Amino acid sequence: MIEEIKKSGLRGRGGAGFPTGSKWNFARKSPRQVKYIVANGDEGDPGAFMDRSLIEADRTAPGGYDDGAYAIGAHQGFIYVRDEYPLAVKNMGIAIEQAREHGLLGENILNSGYNSTSRSVRGPALLCAARKRP
Repeated sequence: MIEEIKKSGLRGRGGAGFPTGSKWNFARKSPRQVKYIVANGDEGDPGAFMDRSLIEADRTAPGGYDDGAYAIGAHQGFIYVRDEYPLAVKNMGIAIEQAREHGLLGENILNSGYNSTSRSVRGPALLCAARKRP
């Protein structure tokens, strides 16, 4: 799977556009017994809403996330979504539940013997700005 992703030229959506196949290959070769996959659905650039727009408009948006978990051998994952984007939070929860219902998350995924669980993590992007200053 990783070799096919490398051949495709697929790149990450971050500013550096890092090659996805290389990133997955590094993670797969890690000697750690326990691996996690983390998807960051939060832009750090002011006024950027690409991740938010994608998650709000397409409930299948995290599809490649499952492939990445399998490719690197991760059995648990987290998808970070800004709490201040309620529609994105809702849609990500729906996407994860639908993946479970269709056998794409959980135990014995697609009768492969592979198990993987994921959950959405809501984060306060403006926590620092919201704190009261002395």
